Amino acid sequence: MTHHARWRPLRRFGSLVLAALAITCGITLAPAYAAGSWQLADVARIAAITQLQALPGDRFAFTVERANLNSARYETSSWWVGGADTVPPMAAPEDDGTLSPDGRQWLIVQISIDSSLAVKSVNGGKPKVLVSPQEFSEIFDASWSPDGKWIAYVLDDGIQRSPAWRFGAYVLDQRASLTETSPRSDRHIWVVSSDGSARHELTLDKYTYGESAPRWTADGRFLITTRSQTGLANDTSKQWVKIDASTGETTVLPGSTNCTDVLTSGSGERLASLCPVGGDPVARVDVMVDGVDLTGGLDLNATGAQWLADGSLVASIQDGLATRLYRLTSDGAAPYPLTPPSIHVERFVVSADGGAIAYVASSETQPSELFTMSLDGSHVRQVTHLNDELNAPAPVAPQVVTWSGPFGKTLSGLVFAPPDASSTTPLIVWVVGPRDAVNIGFDAPAQYFVSHGYTVFEPNARGSTAYGDWSGKSLVGDWVNGPQSDIEDGIGAVERLALVDPKRRFLLGLRDGGYTAAWLIGHTNSFAAAVSGFGFTSLPLYYAYSDHAYMVARYFGSEPLARAAQLLVKESPITYVDQVTTPTLFFAAYDDKSTPIETIYPMYRRLVDRHVPTVLWRYGGGLSPVDQVPEERLYIILQIAQWFGQYGGIKIDECMPGSATPVQFIAP
Repeated sequence: MTHHARWRPLRRFGSLVLAALAITCGITLAPAYAAGSWQLADVARIAAITQLQALPGDRFAFTVERANLNSARYETSSWWVGGADTVPPMAAPEDDGTLSPDGRQWLIVQISIDSSLAVKSVNGGKPKVLVSPQEFSEIFDASWSPDGKWIAYVLDDGIQRSPAWRFGAYVLDQRASLTETSPRSDRHIWVVSSDGSARHELTLDKYTYGESAPRWTADGRFLITTRSQTGLANDTSKQWVKIDASTGETTVLPGSTNCTDVLTSGSGERLASLCPVGGDPVARVDVMVDGVDLTGGLDLNATGAQWLADGSLVASIQDGLATRLYRLTSDGAAPYPLTPPSIHVERFVVSADGGAIAYVASSETQPSELFTMSLDGSHVRQVTHLNDELNAPAPVAPQVVTWSGPFGKTLSGLVFAPPDASSTTPLIVWVVGPRDAVNIGFDAPAQYFVSHGYTVFEPNARGSTAYGDWSGKSLVGDWVNGPQSDIEDGIGAVERLALVDPKRRFLLGLRDGGYTAAWLIGHTNSFAAAVSGFGFTSLPLYYAYSDHAYMVARYFGSEPLARAAQLLVKESPITYVDQVTTPTLFFAAYDDKSTPIETIYPMYRRLVDRHVPTVLWRYGGGLSPVDQVPEERLYIILQIAQWFGQYGGIKIDECMPGSATPVQFIAP
């Protein structure tokens, strides 16, 4: 629940969906698009930068990903940039790869039940396998040493050591969720030479390692990672450790309990960590150096940090509606902002020589691009222009709306309104979940709906990571009742702008926002239709089934099924299902470990029994299409648009890209 709930193109998955649509609709090379409105193809054309890494000196490598709807897959190209030059693309591997420090080879981890580790020249050719597949063993993460001579990786051969696993049988760890698919008690750190001539295991003790990918120190002598008794996310025994890359000697890093990241300085003498204040897991995350809190005065959540050559740090911090870069020093000076509040930083990296910063950022009206800048925030250069020629209608800049929240705080949200918005314009309220946040990063789906005539409101209620320490703590024992009040007050603030029709409200929530949406329809009948996408509806079932069950214990206490059973039921949307009258569209992914379909289906089933108009679209695979492929993302946008159109919204009869026939959905 730490990332915002907007769609992002990330991985290849589900290309059969597009193929089936192409067969149904018939391919045409030039579909007719309505002038002045965003089309699904416009959404699909937006390129994303999916990887960014530092190379020796002042060079950076980055990977660009674009959707090719003709081949029903993503296509990637990789580049490196240094100084004033951008070099033409290198051959990119089929799977995700990490460049060697000299930029000549890809490191490829093929993850499967029989996984392998290989290197491949950037000029193409066959991969060279360094670690051959072993039956029922898994390789998870790998990283190059700074000199490129060694590769560290995480190997789980606990499955191989358990003969019963071959028949699908294993003892479920008592701290695991029901959806865990394998024992996780034998993850260890290995190193292999980059030519494959030498390989040995570094960790041989009772712990399981590598929940966080092993990261080399700058001098190549040590690896930084985590270890715990089980390797599960809710394991309170988790420790950050430093492992000698030659001997395997392991040292626990002090003050790293519950920390989300730990990193050593270039000299290895200083320790920086991203930790919740006071070790409280619901508190904001601050950047600490040698026990000194460098960001506490901001009262904002830190999301990442890296050391600079001069011993200072650069950190990414959620600053209201934008994630910004700040420079931090340990001399008592206040954090210095490097990026303005008008852009949202998605990822960043410091050059290997510590003298420059590269970052990927977007704004309200500009999709993501790559930028570089000097350490003081000056000499900013836009490196890429990937999305300059989208040929889509001009994006609408959202208006920031504010209203009074709890504890005397001011809450905020974004309002995307068409130029001719009035008191007859329908409103989509797009909600996020507990510990999510709305930001000013480019929002293509919102642009799509606005261009077709909707006003879209995205509120940051209490609990949002856009606010300070009070926000996360306000959710303890109350994931949704308090946020509901904030959302309703925000809607009132929007309606006072005279940009919407109060009688034509529509509700949309995806992932954890689906939980918020399911709750709202049980407490108000003010929405003409609703979409709850991939969001759980029962907290007891979520705790029992989800691999994110630790989040429930974090906010409702240990042993919540025994000690907080009534409260979990009270905070569950399904408890109020008999009050629902709103036509509701549900999405679920069949094998989703985060939000298993078992946490969604009971509410859908009850609405069916009560003859409330409802549809459940079940997608295949283990990850929801919200976080995955372009074809299914576009299909979901179209499903949402047509669902709202059936119940008083704007009717959008559009084809999937490459099709000549509009997709029609059957109303219940």
